[in-house]
Amino acid sequence: GEEKTILPEKRCWHFYRNELPKGFMMLRNPQTPVYSLTEKEGALRVFCRPEKLNGCESASYLGVRQQNYDCMVSALMEFETAIKGEEAGIAVLCNEKNHDRLIKCQTEEGSKIKLIRCKDGIEESLGEIGCPEGKVELTLVLKKQKSAWFVITEKGEKICVAENIDMTGLSTESTGGFTGCTFGMYASSNGLQNGNYADFYMFGCEEL
Repeated sequence: GEEKTILPEKRCWHFYRNELPKGFMMLRNPQTPVYSLTEKEGALRVFCRPEKLNGCESASYLGVRQQNYDCMVSALMEFETAIKGEEAGIAVLCNEKNHDRLIKCQTEEGSKIKLIRCKDGIEESLGEIGCPEGKVELTLVLKKQKSAWFVITEKGEKICVAENIDMTGLSTESTGGFTGCTFGMYASSNGLQNGNYADFYMFGCEEL
């Protein structure tokens, strides 16, 4: 008989079911809820808990393993922040001391999108822009060990936050780990008890 067509696993996820899609992982064993798939239909709600990505606690992070060296990672996010210290966005995570994250956060000058690198536990900003209104699509393009980071606005405008960022420092060989990197969605109140959250409507990893 004819061969049956096998539907391949997509690497783009929408959050309209009441359980987390296969392949997503969290950090360590969180003691309080990290996310909800029922509070807003069609959204993965990630809670801004006090734990940080650069600490040894279990931060609010939901990620998938990196499968390709050259790829594009994107997430459609809605996040209203009014308190300095809150942040949410996407991250490339090797371990708590070595990662890059593209986040929306509140500063004294208003809402910003920032690219922050944590290398050997020390953080530095690699780029920032004023945050557009409404939902934002946060995008990472990873090619030939270099990265470019973009924001796509609700009107479809593509804004580059930073490009030609050397990613070799996040390799497993450089950081002394064994597990490789993950790509994920992240939110934190950075020590505050505030009850805020970020809603993610889509998350994708496409090979380039």
